[in-house]
Amino acid sequence: MPQLSRRAFVRGAGATLLLGPPLLAACGVTTAPPAATNPPAPAATTAPAATTAPAATTAPAATSAPAPAPTVAPTVATQPRGGATSVEMPTYQPITTAPPDLPGDDQVEAGYFAFPKQLTRTVTDTPFKSGGEVNVMTWNVTGPIAPLEGNTAWQEINRQVGATINLVNNVSNSDYRTKLATVVAGGELPDTIYIPATPGGQSAPFAQFPDFLERSAADLTPYLSGDAVKDYPNLAAIPTRAWKSVTYHNKIFGVPVSFPLVPGTVLWVHQEMLDAKNLSRPKSTDEFKTLLQSLKDQDANVYGIGASVQGADTTSGAFDLGLYQMYFGAPNNWKRNADGSLTRSFETDEYKAAVAYARDLVGAGLYHPDSPTLNQV
Repeated sequence: MPQLSRRAFVRGAGATLLLGPPLLAACGVTTAPPAATNPPAPAATTAPAATTAPAATTAPAATSAPAPAPTVAPTVATQPRGGATSVEMPTYQPITTAPPDLPGDDQVEAGYFAFPKQLTRTVTDTPFKSGGEVNVMTWNVTGPIAPLEGNTAWQEINRQVGATINLVNNVSNSDYRTKLATVVAGGELPDTIYIPATPGGQSAPFAQFPDFLERSAADLTPYLSGDAVKDYPNLAAIPTRAWKSVTYHNKIFGVPVSFPLVPGTVLWVHQEMLDAKNLSRPKSTDEFKTLLQSLKDQDANVYGIGASVQGADTTSGAFDLGLYQMYFGAPNNWKRNADGSLTRSFETDEYKAAVAYARDLVGAGLYHPDSPTLNQV
């Protein structure tokens, strides 16, 4: 392949499925756009691909320039779906503009105690020099987005990209998979599409997905495989493990979202509600129940905790059972016994204790009563 400029790179693949704004976003700017009243088109709205654009696409700068990080050779290449040999994964090369407080590697993300006070623009040119439009399909997890004419953040994104980002399909995450299948079946594809990962760790969202990529998506392998990715430093900062999720038939077909390696179930808290009642973080299951009881105010229609039961899988279960399994030390699906045999998590005393605890919280009326019928939206 001949050497291509960034603009030519994007233009050359602009008519295909999984390229366009994701690379712009991944190579993009760290300066923050003006705040909008309603949630603007965030990274997800301009970042389609097979579990697309990385969560940390750019790195804010520190006041002093750190020493360059060494290039990390790709880990063992993935065995691509349907291929006989392995494609070389993009070389992992972490961004160095903001030295982390907790150093990471290609398996564990770096950590920061505070957002850097000084920002650095990691891409200084405008990707689209002559304007144009990019049609995007993505899902929406924030609620309705303000129209472009009144959305200053969206306008700023367009200004920095140098093109107009059209959200031709901006679909709620609960309806997205159905809409995705409809768009794919119809054959009228936008320039970029966000492909969500499917439950159970399987990245193919529908049958014949690899064949669909071969037929309709851009092969990014010549631009991103091995050291070629170094032309796009912010993409090179995506960990190797993430690239494996977008590799099919010995080719790289998308820009992946890079999620940190964290437990699948995470409890979020309204800290201001704890502060108002002078409550501290619980250190035991008994303290957790007491905290929920303290937060409940039925007269004000406030409950200690809410859950989305719909869509709960058989491992995590409903009513945050995955969380309580961790509290009681239940095995992650399987327990390896001393004799080498395996015991399913459901059969262990720890799992049964987690079920009993969840039942106790529900029976005590600490969950919002609409929890069984709430959906993820």
